[in-house]
Amino acid sequence: MDGDLGSSIRGRFPRRGQGAQQRYNGVAMNRPLAGRLILIAQDEPVIALQVIQAFEDVGAWILRARTLKEALAWVEGRKLSAAVLDHTLNGSDTSTVRKRLNERNIPFVIHGVHPLPDGAKRHDVHVERPAIMVHLLAKVERAIAERQIAIQQQVAAKYAPVTSTPQRTPHLS
Repeated sequence: MDGDLGSSIRGRFPRRGQGAQQRYNGVAMNRPLAGRLILIAQDEPVIALQVIQAFEDVGAWILRARTLKEALAWVEGRKLSAAVLDHTLNGSDTSTVRKRLNERNIPFVIHGVHPLPDGAKRHDVHVERPAIMVHLLAKVERAIAERQIAIQQQVAAKYAPVTSTPQRTPHLS
């Protein structure tokens, strides 16, 4: 992995005594994103800064990707909690990143101007821009929670005890 990517990690530690809730633009929020590693794949600087600031404000750690190559490197090189992707990065479709995120069971939200891009699955979460950051944060929180529930259900099904019905034995008279 390129050494220069490591310098892109951003984040803040929660302040002492902040408790479990924080206010974001006047809305009380629990802090389920605090300490989570989130990939922000956005090539437009102003939008990227808005999204990064929103996630940092709730205590998330941020990885920023400006290109498809950077995004794929972050997906391969880190244990991400979630990702926020634009439809395209510098003209390149992000479908390869979405595919790799799905393969690695990493939830993601598509944050773009247009409706779902070609090749996107119906279950992909999409937030159209311009978006209220509280809504984007909530969609990412929900995507993480839903992915965790799905994984827990898979594990439970795999290790669930096998129940067998008692077999009747014929009575001999």
